[in-house]
Amino acid sequence: METLIKNVNILNPNEEIQTSCNVLIEDKHIKQISKKKVSTKNNVKIIDGQDNYLMPGFIDCHAHIMANGFHKEENMANPLALHFYNAIKHGKQTVDAGVTTIKDCGPADIGVKIAQKKGLFIAPKMEISVTPLVSTGGHFDLFLPSGFDMEIVYPGFPKGRCDGPLEVLKKTREIKRAGADFIKVMASGGVLTTNTSPDYPQFNVEELKTIVEEAHVNDLKVSAHCHSLKGINNCVDTGFDSIE
Repeated sequence: METLIKNVNILNPNEEIQTSCNVLIEDKHIKQISKKKVSTKNNVKIIDGQDNYLMPGFIDCHAHIMANGFHKEENMANPLALHFYNAIKHGKQTVDAGVTTIKDCGPADIGVKIAQKKGLFIAPKMEISVTPLVSTGGHFDLFLPSGFDMEIVYPGFPKGRCDGPLEVLKKTREIKRAGADFIKVMASGGVLTTNTSPDYPQFNVEELKTIVEEAHVNDLKVSAHCHSLKGINNCVDTGFDSIE
């Protein structure tokens, strides 16, 4: 199947803008870009670009496709299945915004990724972390002062709370087993969790080093949620791949 996009401007970050182009696509691959008339098959689908811009898809390096904000009251009251339907809505919105790949930093699981790959709903290509590693009492430890634990629990979705080198090692392996493409670590406090502060690091250097070594052995990148300068330095020193 061929598709011809006529009268479109090509925006490539590495080149000058190419104006008034024709772009021929065959079987989802760009076959030809030309300012001249392009020869096509008889059953070609023609789209008039109307002098608009055609560019590569954006990559969103920090997304939460299943989350509809982080509101404790709503999360406590709503059934777990609602989060998966959020992914359907947010996936379409993300694609419509020109984003074709996302790095989902939780809580999308392997089932959401498989559903997208099978075309069961419209969404960008996904790299997933499933659930973040969190220290007891740290950011995203959802055990509330009331004694209620808001941590998501269902088969295939490991708990992320862990402390000490042995526990973080096991949790890293569990998250890999759950289908994660990368490991996300809460390396400092945040603003949404009770009794934590963005100014202070979480996990010590030995714990962070253990996480990174185990992830890298398995060809997984490690991403940090981190605000504090001390936490950022700890992540740099222990070999994190990204800090967000």
